[in-house]
Amino acid sequence: MTSTAENSSELTSTQVPTDDGPAGETPAVQASDSPTSTDPESTDPASDAPESTDPESESDEIPSLTAEETRFIRWAVEAAVGRKAESVMVLYLAKISDFTDHFMICSGTNERQVQAITDGIVRSLREHGLRPLHVEGQRQGKWVLIDYGGEMVIHVFQDETRQFYALERLWGDAPNITQQILDSLDGEASPPQP
Repeated sequence: MTSTAENSSELTSTQVPTDDGPAGETPAVQASDSPTSTDPESTDPASDAPESTDPESESDEIPSLTAEETRFIRWAVEAAVGRKAESVMVLYLAKISDFTDHFMICSGTNERQVQAITDGIVRSLREHGLRPLHVEGQRQGKWVLIDYGGEMVIHVFQDETRQFYALERLWGDAPNITQQILDSLDGEASPPQP
């Protein structure tokens, strides 16, 4: 049986938006009739390990992150909030994913606002010396993916598209560090907006 994190990685890789908008209208969860191993009774050496570390209990804990560890994501959240992004959420994926440390998910009410939020994030991070590896979907403004590699991946959605893909549910085993990030913003002076 595959873990939730493995299923999540497989599912999100098939639902990356393109310049034509979000990937095909597939459901967020796809069932599989095929077993993950050829012999369900076979023993896995890893399964013989003591169960003292439960991955679910570890991922539910909110990690204590330093300002240095979260500086890029804090700048991105601040830029998004400055452009009136709604329902900002930051998930800490470092312990359950090998492709990025943070997911930031936020919403805009329409195409123009999604584009403005995206522009604000990209400009703010560029001012701090960080350029995205890739930006997808900005022209359509329904789901924009901003990829900053191992540091963070940012998703800016219109509300309807966000509800359909439900990344928060798909990555539900990742700790939600949104409040920690927002609290850190309250404690520092905001840089001037361009």
